[in-house]
Amino acid sequence: MATIEWLKTTFTDGWDSGEVLAAVPSSRLVKMEVMTGGSYRDAFLKAAFPFLRPDSRVLEIGPGRGSWSRAILGFIPKGSLTTVDFVDVTPWLKPALYGGRLVCHQVSDFSLSVIPDDSYDFCWSFGVLCHNTVEQIGTILTELLPKMVQGGVAVHHYAEWRKLYRSGRPLQVSDLVERPTTDAESWWPSNSKEAMAAVAESSGWKVIFDDLDVFERDGMIVLKRW
Repeated sequence: MATIEWLKTTFTDGWDSGEVLAAVPSSRLVKMEVMTGGSYRDAFLKAAFPFLRPDSRVLEIGPGRGSWSRAILGFIPKGSLTTVDFVDVTPWLKPALYGGRLVCHQVSDFSLSVIPDDSYDFCWSFGVLCHNTVEQIGTILTELLPKMVQGGVAVHHYAEWRKLYRSGRPLQVSDLVERPTTDAESWWPSNSKEAMAAVAESSGWKVIFDDLDVFERDGMIVLKRW
């Protein structure tokens, strides 16, 4: 199920995490925070905010309905956000409201060919690489590297199976860990911080943190283009 065809058709309704910076999270967000074992607001303030400037040029991979996109845009009033997704996200993100600061691309593969090289200070993805195999992640990170400026930082949320088991927290499909499947058949392919660090380094990235430990269940890796 981790094929690119599956990825294109499974999230056509766009994932919605709600207002991730809300002081009082919605019931939907509370449910997701219980599952992941961490605050989305804290995750943003620790994993995104430190790398944002008012004029940052940001790339977001897989924005879905734009929960993280809206949070990012609020911190880059003189900057811009470009998104890439397998589905058309413009009905949800409404780029026309941002005076040219938001550009959304619908893509058909992992190549990122629709965006120029040496263009972005910061890249963010959440709830995306957790659905990709390590091999697919390697392709994505390899394609992403030249899109960043020298010194650009990328932060990605990913599946960390040892944390998943240790945390005791569920995924949305409770029998995922009870029925062994190959990664090619799984919607939550196996991964670890060591595997993430290794594939990032082999793709040309410098690993700053293999996991920020903002979630009890999942990982957040911080990478830099030297």
